[in-house]
Amino acid sequence: MAQEEETSGLVERAIAEQSSALIPLLKRVRYYLEYLGLRAVMAIIALMPVKLSLPLFSFLGRVAWHLAPRRRRQIALENLAKSFPEWSESRRLSVARKSLQNAVLFIPEFLGHRKLRHAPERFKQVEGFEHVAELLKSGRGFFIGSAHFGNWGMLWTIPLLMKPGGIIVKRLMNPYVDALVDRMAAELGNVRIADRGTGNAILAAVKQGRVVGFYLDQAALPHLGKPINFMGHPAYTHLVPFYLALKHDIPFLPIFAVRTGLGKGKMVIRPALPALRTEDKVGDLVRMAEAMNQELEAVIREHPEQWLWMHDRWKRAEQGSEGKVRISRVIDDSW
Repeated sequence: MAQEEETSGLVERAIAEQSSALIPLLKRVRYYLEYLGLRAVMAIIALMPVKLSLPLFSFLGRVAWHLAPRRRRQIALENLAKSFPEWSESRRLSVARKSLQNAVLFIPEFLGHRKLRHAPERFKQVEGFEHVAELLKSGRGFFIGSAHFGNWGMLWTIPLLMKPGGIIVKRLMNPYVDALVDRMAAELGNVRIADRGTGNAILAAVKQGRVVGFYLDQAALPHLGKPINFMGHPAYTHLVPFYLALKHDIPFLPIFAVRTGLGKGKMVIRPALPALRTEDKVGDLVRMAEAMNQELEAVIREHPEQWLWMHDRWKRAEQGSEGKVRISRVIDDSW
């Protein structure tokens, strides 16, 4: 009996070991099938004439509002009510729908960049080029701050318009899709920054003369930011990019891609953010972040339908996350 139990136990362990070995294999197969599906969709969109793909996705963007989770639609409407309390409900609903439509258009615009970048009217409008002219001549790297606004995927094409870039995109669970992101970044002249030593990688890119961009409209984790006024309400805002800029004397310019039509837009370049270094390090960072938020707020108020309102931008500040982990732990050295 004891021998039978021992034999049974050995069989069970062998089956368990085989099963555990199969799990990674099955996961790799699933990841690869996901990758193949994504590549197929990308190939179809890339092959479609832009005169067809852009109107099609504009229509799909309108349909997407009705298919979006109820909670996400509610967040968009709550955010609009918070930012524009003077508006009617019908106007807020219209802007929320157009906002999602604008976000969906990122797909064909980005995947069709090879065709669009050769169109003479594509992003030929550049407003405020004088703010970067000297930097481009000097060959010096610098930071740009932007948001999920307008033709926001246009910022990946900065190397085609200005100089080599560095993009910050976190690593994805699917290794095949993750490698695809690397290839897409490289195709546009960018290096992807997504490693653990992100700060060092960012500084290395700047030393190489690259432009490194940050999307600064997402809610920061409490230990990486502070609640700073945005659209009239405190919102957790990232401070680490401004810390790197101040500590290493890197110019930081707000740049936005304003949509002017399907597949068209203009790049709006604003003057470099004020860089003041004092003994009050956190205060210096907050002032810089406030200036960035003001630039973003101004362009959103001018084109409210072009910002992604479904993001719960003010949630952490409303939950009272302040004080859980101090930002000073991240910036504990001197200028």
